[in-house]
Amino acid sequence: MALPAPDTGTVAGLAAPPVAGAEAPPQKRAPAPVKVVAPAPVPESATESATESAVNAPVNALGNASGNASVNPPVNPPVNPRTASTATDEAQRQEASARPAGAVDVAAGAAPSGTGRPPGPVRVPASRRLLYDVVGEARRIRYGANAELLWQQDGSSYQARLEIAAMFVPRRIQTSAGQLTTQGLAPQRFSDRLRSELAAHFERDKGKISFSANSPDVPLAAGAQDRLSVLMQLGSLVAGEPQRYPPGSSISLQTVGPRDADDWRFVVGQEDDLALPGGPHRALKLSRAPAREFDLRMDVWLAADLAYLPVQLRLTQANGDFVELQLKSVEIP
Repeated sequence: MALPAPDTGTVAGLAAPPVAGAEAPPQKRAPAPVKVVAPAPVPESATESATESAVNAPVNALGNASGNASVNPPVNPPVNPRTASTATDEAQRQEASARPAGAVDVAAGAAPSGTGRPPGPVRVPASRRLLYDVVGEARRIRYGANAELLWQQDGSSYQARLEIAAMFVPRRIQTSAGQLTTQGLAPQRFSDRLRSELAAHFERDKGKISFSANSPDVPLAAGAQDRLSVLMQLGSLVAGEPQRYPPGSSISLQTVGPRDADDWRFVVGQEDDLALPGGPHRALKLSRAPAREFDLRMDVWLAADLAYLPVQLRLTQANGDFVELQLKSVEIP
């Protein structure tokens, strides 16, 4: 996830004013011409405003994390979601009726790396549009923005789109698309667009991840996610069987950005009572602590009453700069 940055463009040079010629000598010679030279254009990077730098700083670190992931087999191919049992099996019928409308249960697959537990169920949330208020601080500059997360799935494939916009800055858009598999979400393509688009491609037939930015290919790990789908995958894992993830347990996933991939380890915390713009929610907190000195900290809160969709997300840099998304409304797309 990343915030937008304004498009300042190139600063045009200003022509110098005309220079009057000297008084003509007695022989009435014409004054020598004056050559006006405009200053050279200033590089765009040198004209970045303080606001742009402030808004961009906390979340750009999320898109630039580095690291290598271990080699693991690719994710299993897509499977059809299982359906609710017939009325003859009353217990299963009641369980099915208790699911959130549109939620998809996926057959058990491999356990998330680092959990040390046998395979468990995955429950993917129904299609929803989530709107957020965004607040943040960078270089002692406070700012606000708006964000929209559009999540859509049809039981076998999914699409996710996160758009963040602030005043006077271009929109930043991240997208993720892929299949629903025995392990939950299996991304096929992740993109991050500000002034131009960068993309990561999950080449499952070749067991690798390739990048449009010409970064080196990365081996594809089982259960790999991108930096947008990881939010939905965490919720799907917890929703499948919440008791499998008590406080202190962890979930480790290979997480892919537009230029590289890294292993992200989320530690399950306690449930918090949140007072959000859209109303109160009780949500389970998961945190990714910095693995290296300048890594980003990521805290996400998943609400059980919304099928463990993310209702709050906070990104914090080592210097204290942060950005936070707070849910203000939920819609059915």
